[in-house]
Amino acid sequence: PDVQYHFIPGCVVGQLEFVNEHGYQAHCGTMRPTSRGTVKLSSSDPNAHPLIDPNFLATPDDVEDQRNAFRLTLEIMRQKAFEPFVKEPLSPDGTLDESDDAAVDAWIRKHSHSG
Repeated sequence: PDVQYHFIPGCVVGQLEFVNEHGYQAHCGTMRPTSRGTVKLSSSDPNAHPLIDPNFLATPDDVEDQRNAFRLTLEIMRQKAFEPFVKEPLSPDGTLDESDDAAVDAWIRKHSHSG
């Protein structure tokens, strides 16, 4: 598989901002990234936290894969079976030009997170 989905029967915005209404979400992530990050010592103190740079979306392939996963997620979430459960989508909020690769890429970079 190229994409992993996490379906969440709840509604949060950002990482932990809960919305006080019923909702659901699907989070997607690519499974074969080509970007490589680093983990380095921050000091000689063994108790010091390391310096971690995940370097997400550093390669064009990763950006394209995440963009494709994003668009597939929207296609899935807009299926007729979900219609009775949707009052209005929270994210993306309707201002995103989903046909514009650069706009989608910028949206992904702004809203992506780990953990």
